[in-house]
Amino acid sequence: MLEALPRGQDAPATAGRRRKTDDDAHPLMRWAKDEETLRRALEPLTALEAVQRRRRFVLLGDPGSGKSTFVNFLCYVLAGAMLDAEAAWQGILEHRFDAPLYPIRVVLREWSATLTEGSRAGLALAHEALAACVGDAGRLAALLESKQTLVCFDGLDEVPPAEDAGAIDRRRIVLESVEAFCAEYRQCAVLVTSRIKPYENPAYQLSGLPALRLDDLDGPRIERFIARWYGETERIKAKCVGGPEEAGRRLRAALETRPKLREMAGRPLLLTMLARVNARRGLPESRAELYHECVEQLLWEWEKRKEDGDGAFVALDDLLVEPGKQRADVDRVLWQMTFEAHRQSGSQAATLPISGVESRLAALHPHKYNGVAWARRVVDLMSQRGGLLADNGVGGFVFPHTSLQEYLAARWLIEQKERVSEAAQLAEVDTWREVILLACGYLTWQGRYPDVENLVNELIAGRLAMPDDIHRLLVAGMAWQEFDPSRATTNTGKALLERIPAELTRAMQDARVPAVYRRNAGLLAAELGALPDDLDDLVAVPGTDLRMGKYPVTNTQFERFVEAGGYKAENESTWWSEEGRKYKQQWGWQAPRSFGDRRFSGSTQPAIVSWYEAEAYCAWLAATRAHGDIGAGETVRLPTQAEWEAAARNGQAAPANKDADYPWRGPFDSDRANTQESSLGQTTPVHMYPQGATPGGIHDLAGNVREWTGDLHHRDKDGDAWYWIKGGSWAQGADSARASAAVRGLASIRFDAGGFRVVVVPISRSR
Repeated sequence: MLEALPRGQDAPATAGRRRKTDDDAHPLMRWAKDEETLRRALEPLTALEAVQRRRRFVLLGDPGSGKSTFVNFLCYVLAGAMLDAEAAWQGILEHRFDAPLYPIRVVLREWSATLTEGSRAGLALAHEALAACVGDAGRLAALLESKQTLVCFDGLDEVPPAEDAGAIDRRRIVLESVEAFCAEYRQCAVLVTSRIKPYENPAYQLSGLPALRLDDLDGPRIERFIARWYGETERIKAKCVGGPEEAGRRLRAALETRPKLREMAGRPLLLTMLARVNARRGLPESRAELYHECVEQLLWEWEKRKEDGDGAFVALDDLLVEPGKQRADVDRVLWQMTFEAHRQSGSQAATLPISGVESRLAALHPHKYNGVAWARRVVDLMSQRGGLLADNGVGGFVFPHTSLQEYLAARWLIEQKERVSEAAQLAEVDTWREVILLACGYLTWQGRYPDVENLVNELIAGRLAMPDDIHRLLVAGMAWQEFDPSRATTNTGKALLERIPAELTRAMQDARVPAVYRRNAGLLAAELGALPDDLDDLVAVPGTDLRMGKYPVTNTQFERFVEAGGYKAENESTWWSEEGRKYKQQWGWQAPRSFGDRRFSGSTQPAIVSWYEAEAYCAWLAATRAHGDIGAGETVRLPTQAEWEAAARNGQAAPANKDADYPWRGPFDSDRANTQESSLGQTTPVHMYPQGATPGGIHDLAGNVREWTGDLHHRDKDGDAWYWIKGGSWAQGADSARASAAVRGLASIRFDAGGFRVVVVPISRSR
């Protein structure tokens, strides 16, 4: 599935994924003459639909999401159609095209490998790459003027940028050449693929092409994959412990009970790995152990026996007999070469030179001259096997997925005597993050807990200086999470239990740290159990008799309402209004919207709810006084517009200069609030912006989520209530963050930028 992804914005989860609840009730739906047509228009596009409708775009995806697989599949089917070799091509492509497109696929990694210091970016360079694919310059010229041509530039992220000043910036050359091509040839369709993270760098984004994200597999698609995968296993009579039906049930159960595996299963390649390992023996608990199993399968078990040049059958294990070596000897060669290639690649996709692999393997052989021939046989068999290492056709081995490359590099890191200090240095570079995390995961799996604690401790040794040390801190936090802090046994580990969440919180609140890293630090701290001590505090608003919640109501606070039975039918008449009960029953609400979306579900992020849910929460809190210092003569409700503005201005009058009408009483500053200007694409921990608080200490009144008020705007012709909403949000810009700004919202809608906070007032003026 796809969604538009604004440039520079961190990849959000699919905003368009629909639920059979209130999310289906788009505000336009009430006026739609044809609800089904509108519903289809609001759904995210499939990749095929995007090629059909958009024709020109950048397809972004995480590693293993299926970007290149989609390109290969599409080009393969289209080529078969062009050659009259695939009669069913239209059905395979969902009847998206009346006539087959002519596919031209350029693997950008291979193209970039041909560049030299004399290569100059531009249309001529793009022509060279395309001509190499088509082989006929005259034919190419005609194709590029046709609407029935599809040009695929695959793997922009795998083209290395310049590592040092004066070095060849291959990614820049390729990018500018692709841009020149797109500007010159406007008729043909163009598809460019890239991983999300590398494309976030504005210096390496394509101008003029929208970016769409290839989403993870959702539940129904995962289920479809499992059914088809094990169905094919049964058809070909492949070995499967317990039989295909039992294996499928086992995998479904594991995905249901193990959230991390469920997250992995969203990636097609990782889901394939899970299915293969599960077919053999069930799924290991450790991610590192799982990769270990996958590497074992891909290197040593994939197509267990291959026919050699003499017609005999040979397995890779058989070749180890001659030099008297073990699997571990070959493994160590690959670990070391992968580590070195990962270090030198300049990008996350590394290439192992085949000649280098042969040379290192030959050195294992006790007889110098026999070793060369033996090593070539080993390399040939690896190449034939095509599981772990694939020949890229230009003298190198590449991995089918970066995760496998990172795992092998992690194994070599573990082997080093100086691995602790080495890891601390590598953590400064983003491409080593997963390597370090997998190293910690492997050590944890092996029960080497003190080694993990020492490594994590070294990552944050001494006094951390922000923003310089933010990368090391984030890696330390993620490694600590991967380790599972409950395993901490040594004094070092016990000290880390307190220090890591505290350091992450400090970094989150440091305005010198880029917003995206502040957000990541805060969410990680929350996952490690860190909550603000003053989460339930109420702050007096000067010049009034009310107190307002210091923060918007968070998921942690709202969960208390849920756990108290707030959505249960027997409590509807206690805390829900009559209108609220109607919509609760109609949409089947059982929890806030934020509980079911990973972008919004963090414990310190604001709860995302409808007006009726906010109203019910206030009624529950007034009755139970479950948090906050609420007196016997006080009650809880939503603020009025006037009360909200009074809090946002700290009890003062509106400033003469509207550009200073922010809680900090000065001009807008993106370091003080989570608004559209920060391009975070989601809510953030409510205590992330202390610099944006009012002088009295009320946070997030200018951003993060817009907040429901108790003031009715109007009732429409259907009798539905619309209420005033105040404050800015992550999805709106600076103008919407002023204290004076207000919009209206339908009370029954749960939009992804809508939260609330409470006010406590004397019962005598509950309204």
